Amino acid sequence: MVVTQHKKITGSKPNQTKKCLFTIGYEGRTIDEYLNLLTKNNIKVLCDVRKNPISRKSGFSKRALQTRIESLGMAYIHIPEFGIDSKRRQHLTTEQDYKKLFTAYKKDTLPYRKKEFQQIVKLLNTKKRVALTCFEETNTNCHRHCISDRLEKLIQGLDVQHL
Repeated sequence: MVVTQHKKITGSKPNQTKKCLFTIGYEGRTIDEYLNLLTKNNIKVLCDVRKNPISRKSGFSKRALQTRIESLGMAYIHIPEFGIDSKRRQHLTTEQDYKKLFTAYKKDTLPYRKKEFQQIVKLLNTKKRVALTCFEETNTNCHRHCISDRLEKLIQGLDVQHL
């Protein structure tokens, strides 16, 4: 399993209005812990980048998560085009497995997601505080780091924080 992480927010309070892209996984968190992190960081839009937004974990399936997010005054957007088919994720056990998957994802999927990238860029320009979400706690074990890396290349000086 990959253990390298990008910048991670700890105890300091971030600038609450500065344009920032966040990534957050719900693995190992309760729905309340997850929502508290989003609220604490003044997230305006949560972009769910799971292909199939269903979860055995209470509160994290699409409808339940969307309801909770919207009740807190945030917007919820599902962008399934960024997701990875479950059959490609079934046998990931080593760091090399993850690297291989993400190399293929960057080559075979991301170049064809211009419309979806434009959607997130527009959200960042208008709403300022946008978070990408998926399951994995560690962002480097999740495809959302590939999306955030590409956005950092598209938007010069973009601040990216991994919660």
